[in-house]
Amino acid sequence: MNEPDITHWIRGVAEGDSVAALRIFEHFRPRLEKLAARRLAGNRGVADEEDIVVIALNSFFKAARDQRFKQLDNRDDLWQILAMLTARKAIDHVHRERSLKRGGGQVQGESVFGHDTANRAGIDAAADVAATPELASEMMEELDAMLEALGDPTLRTIAIGKLNGCSNPELAEQLGIGLRTIERKLHLIRAVWKERADA
Repeated sequence: MNEPDITHWIRGVAEGDSVAALRIFEHFRPRLEKLAARRLAGNRGVADEEDIVVIALNSFFKAARDQRFKQLDNRDDLWQILAMLTARKAIDHVHRERSLKRGGGQVQGESVFGHDTANRAGIDAAADVAATPELASEMMEELDAMLEALGDPTLRTIAIGKLNGCSNPELAEQLGIGLRTIERKLHLIRAVWKERADA
């Protein structure tokens, strides 16, 4: 792939071109997955190198659309940014996994898809809020944006299934994949949404 093509993709991503984003994803994914695998080095946990690369690229595409890179003009600039983001996400994942093994990282209250019956402060509490047309519209726009941020159609299907009350075994059967895979993808969904919320 020659330099002008990559430069064109960079401009396209900054303009929100999904085809350019797909080209970058396909072109750089193999190298980034190798980099992530080295950084994970036996600390995969519920995420593997593919998950790390998806999260890193999601961060890159959002930042590029927001014009947050001062120097992003060519193939070398792009690779340095993607490698840095991927390494950082992998290192963050390793730190989280080690913290969990030491007993940290306890989740209190409702997680992305869980329910806290003792303290209804999450999704279940939405019924207590006066539903105006404006609020409904805002909620639908936010939900659409959250689903779009997932990128992968399978992740969106799982997210929608969970929001519709499907159990993990039901989703595994519907999609024809293992229960462990469903759990890993749910973890990835949480990570992508947390990344988006923290941005």
